[in-house]
Amino acid sequence: MVYGTQSWYTGQDGKKGKSNLQQLERIQNKCLRRITGGYKRTPRAALERETKIQPLDIYSDALAMNRALKNRGRKVIEEIRKTVDAIWEAENTPQQNTRGRGRPRKARERPPTSSEHVLQRAIDRELEIQGYKAWQAERVGQRRTRRQRASTRTPGQAGQPRKEKSVIDEWADLEWRRRWNQTARNKKAATWKTPWKKSTAALYSDLPKHQATALFLLRTEVIGLNAWLASINVPGVNARCGCGWNTQTVQHVLMMCPLYSSRRVDLVSRVNSEEMWRMLSTPEKAQATARWFIQQGILRQFDLAREIEEEDTEEHTPFQPLEEVE
Repeated sequence: MVYGTQSWYTGQDGKKGKSNLQQLERIQNKCLRRITGGYKRTPRAALERETKIQPLDIYSDALAMNRALKNRGRKVIEEIRKTVDAIWEAENTPQQNTRGRGRPRKARERPPTSSEHVLQRAIDRELEIQGYKAWQAERVGQRRTRRQRASTRTPGQAGQPRKEKSVIDEWADLEWRRRWNQTARNKKAATWKTPWKKSTAALYSDLPKHQATALFLLRTEVIGLNAWLASINVPGVNARCGCGWNTQTVQHVLMMCPLYSSRRVDLVSRVNSEEMWRMLSTPEKAQATARWFIQQGILRQFDLAREIEEEDTEEHTPFQPLEEVE
């Protein structure tokens, strides 16, 4: 095992147990698309990252290991182990051949139960995390690593200290981050370039559904612009933009398309940036960009929401209660 590389944590052992999660993963993926408004072809990793929801296999693995460590040493667990040992010994006691021929059958070692297997995996993960922390301390020239105590407050829950993470939870976060880094390699959309430690939840805070959906589509670039539609072979769609440029991409629409030049001045003045991924990675700038994108009427799916926003309702009055109508 070499610390300092991404090979120190192993995740689940091979593919064992994953088949039992496939149906749940499909359901979770569908729910995440409903939450974000993402298309079916949106990578699962992007859905999980933007919603800050762990991959289901990592979450369930960590849940099982945390439970195994919590139950370790309890009397009922010890009694179960003794009972299992007794049953195994009774069923596998070596017996001498009654005819006196041949050798007695050797006793087989009892294989670990599923609970014992999970506990051993949890212990291995604890050792890996401890080794990783030791490697980190050595790397920065420290002699000791200090265990951090939760001193921050959870937003919106003043007076309630954030629950300290267990070692297994730390492993889960690192495994998720490792997996994310592998998936994000060489990708250029804002969701992949946003630093891992930067929370994406703040980007969508207080946005109405249609604006949050627009922002998600812009950040992932899995969006109904011509370049992406042509890339998935939608019939009759050409990648060219209406302005004549060879590809209609998020980058082109936000930064260069002459069809929106006059209105782009307002966007640039609001976001004060000409780097697209920065525009989509800071709450105020990202939200302003999403609103601007909807106002331009580029995607028909937002037409109704835009019309409702722009509707003049000053002359409208609320419905009167029925008991007042005579």
